[in-house]
Amino acid sequence: MGTFLILDTLIQDSPFLLANIYGPTKASEQGQFLDEIANHIADKACQSEHYIITGGDFNATFEPDLDCSGGRPFIKDCIKNLNDIMSQNDLVDIWRVRNPNKKRFTWRQKNPLIQRRLDFWLISNSLQDDIEDADILTSVKSDHSAIILDIDSVKNINHGPSFWKFNNSLLDDEQYIKLIEQFDPACLEEINYSDDARVQWPLAKI
Repeated sequence: MGTFLILDTLIQDSPFLLANIYGPTKASEQGQFLDEIANHIADKACQSEHYIITGGDFNATFEPDLDCSGGRPFIKDCIKNLNDIMSQNDLVDIWRVRNPNKKRFTWRQKNPLIQRRLDFWLISNSLQDDIEDADILTSVKSDHSAIILDIDSVKNINHGPSFWKFNNSLLDDEQYIKLIEQFDPACLEEINYSDDARVQWPLAKI
């Protein structure tokens, strides 16, 4: 089962939609999952013209020749749904735009060696000039690599006090509670390499 969280926010007085994605691993669920995301984006974007930044593990690859190594790669049916989202919202795969012929992977299986670029950023085409860097970083204690997006214009924002505060209005959001309940066991399993609560707490919040 996949999960996603879409936030409607303002950055320098400009409306942004920020979407965090974890796509289903089962091919039978992927198309419907992406259609649901498309509907949520359409509902939000129709209210005003938003910049869109969508990132995460989509559990799918665009180009077998470039995004895959090992195994028997093929283009999944859900890529059509993903291409539709990109076309309807004028989104680009920013890492691939800047690395048109490069082979880098974000997920790997050691034995037998299989590698895929499953994690990526899809951003509004109009944001390209504001992106200082889009990169894939080496992972630690994970079979996925981190993907980063450095937005140059965000550096000029005056940030408020540097402390974390939970938005407790989310406790009235049934969808949020359901997502947390679904994700919590996997989160705890991922951080169980440390018994130190001082390590586990910030990782759980992330």
